[in-house]
Amino acid sequence: MNEEILLPASKSITNRVLIIKALTQSSAHIYNSSSAKDSLDLIRCLQSEDKLIDVGEGATTLRFLLAYFAVTHKLKILRCSPSLQKRPLKELIIILEKLGCRFSYLENEYQLPLEILQGISETYPGKIQIDTNISSQFVSAILLIAPYLKNGLEIEYSNSIVSEPYLKMTKNLMLEFGAKLEEASHSINIKPCYYQFHNFTIESDWSNAAFFYSLMGILKNGSYYFPDLKLSGLQGDEITAEFYKQLGIITRPESGGIRIHYEPVTKPGRIEFDFTHYPDLFPPIALFCAITKTNAGFTGLQNLVHKESNRLRIISNFLVQQQVNITEFKSNQGELSAEFEMCKFNDQIPDTYDSHNDHRIAMSFSLLNTIRNIDIKNPDVVQKSFPGYWEQLKKIL
Repeated sequence: MNEEILLPASKSITNRVLIIKALTQSSAHIYNSSSAKDSLDLIRCLQSEDKLIDVGEGATTLRFLLAYFAVTHKLKILRCSPSLQKRPLKELIIILEKLGCRFSYLENEYQLPLEILQGISETYPGKIQIDTNISSQFVSAILLIAPYLKNGLEIEYSNSIVSEPYLKMTKNLMLEFGAKLEEASHSINIKPCYYQFHNFTIESDWSNAAFFYSLMGILKNGSYYFPDLKLSGLQGDEITAEFYKQLGIITRPESGGIRIHYEPVTKPGRIEFDFTHYPDLFPPIALFCAITKTNAGFTGLQNLVHKESNRLRIISNFLVQQQVNITEFKSNQGELSAEFEMCKFNDQIPDTYDSHNDHRIAMSFSLLNTIRNIDIKNPDVVQKSFPGYWEQLKKIL
């Protein structure tokens, strides 16, 4: 089976580049822009002249927009979906308040809906501290707008950085468009300047490629070709290729993309993975291990509760129902680790699964179709990151 799998463009790259382009008001083009709902919502919000803006369901969309409106002094009223209201935002709002912004909360303090009463002050402090233990997006949101502050900005951040590759992505894209950064061990000094935007092509998304790596690892046959997927180092989740290599999946760059195929390998009795910097990989890797009955030791699980759903609880509850033993360990620093005795996974799976309004939960449970045909409630939730997922999956299953 040789299949061409059409992955979506990287949503993470697209959303950062959209903010940079908006700041420049450039007419240059973004090619292969993500068609994920979060990116389309961001485009809609950036282009809207309305006072009231509904940002949708995307946490990145909301956090980047809030910082963008603050630096451009666009006094908007922002609202969002009920699920997004529950995602962490307070820390970013406090940072913007320290920079001189003022907000009016229309329901609950530090939550949407809110109104921006004042943008970043002319007399903002030149140095701020940001807690990166919950999300790297708070730093990224401020980083992206920092060149447009008249005196620049120095950002100090905590020792522990969640999803650090996404912070690296932000810095690399800023440099691509002419930003001037000076880095120390736990700080970044951003000099004032204007981005120089130019035509830019977005590469395909590694977070979504991981589901097809899992499929190949389960089925152990064929080859898949992914156009526009690159080993560029820009996306942290390209660690997918290295992880699945130990499981017999070989990744080879080809003209215009990447091809993978399976080569027989001795199955490891147990595998390990640290999800601290790669939280989006937990769903496909956890389901892969369950279906292949591969015991696993997972670390860096503590921040999975801050996603579109509590992914750790949902997937762990499912695994326990299928007789998997899970032993959790929590360190003094709050890091959560767990041992998953996947060899006990019971293949007598239910007929129907709840997506919990989470695109990655829906896609991870779809891997169970390798055991038997199942139904997933609200399958259209994949529009958030991978609108064509079900069509691509049908090429294989």
